[in-house]
Amino acid sequence: DFALRKILGDSCPFYANIGIAQVDKMLRAGNFSDFIDLCKKLEVDGFFIHINPLQEWYQPEGDRWLRSPLEMIDEVLNFTEKAKLSLCVKEVGQGMGPKSLEQLLIRPLASIEFAAFGGTNFSYLEALRAESGHVNLDLGMCFVGHSASEMLTSANRLITNLGSKVRCESLIISGGIRSYLQGHLLTESSLLPAAYGMAGAFLDVARKGENETRDFVQGQVDGLKVAHQFLRVRKES
Repeated sequence: DFALRKILGDSCPFYANIGIAQVDKMLRAGNFSDFIDLCKKLEVDGFFIHINPLQEWYQPEGDRWLRSPLEMIDEVLNFTEKAKLSLCVKEVGQGMGPKSLEQLLIRPLASIEFAAFGGTNFSYLEALRAESGHVNLDLGMCFVGHSASEMLTSANRLITNLGSKVRCESLIISGGIRSYLQGHLLTESSLLPAAYGMAGAFLDVARKGENETRDFVQGQVDGLKVAHQFLRVRKES
């Protein structure tokens, strides 16, 4: 069902996705190579590891891990280097602070996806599923996070300060992006090559139908082209 390379063609990016909890289990079991073999079989370009501690905390059947995700990412990089697969790392709705971004920027990742606070709040969705008393925290932690603009400001500052230590190739700016104008501003402000994601806006229009979705997508593409031609990001003095 997931063998989509022949449908997508060679030029379209195609990535797998796996949670850090599942990475932890496979590394401890010594069978992470099975996942690498699956990625090769599917002919993906690489895969995303999503790091989602708050979502897992609020999830009734959520996983726990005892090691730092950074340690696990370093182990996974040994696999991806040998298999010639790209590795991307993302959050899932709360975003990441400067210390986390710094540690990711100095690793040889294809991309860091922000999945910042302001888009879909997966921690809150899990909390709504949980029975009363499931966790020891109230809902307050669901609303703690870093916005896309905050994360980009932190990332740019770190990229400037780290200089040649930066090994990450690109950024994917997501989390609360609602239009091509916002996406254009953020990507053009990035010191690394950047793309943006805006799932919520696409899902809203997708409920209306296929034709409406196609029109929306074309409007976003055309609008972005115009923005690139007419707008320049103001540089701070």
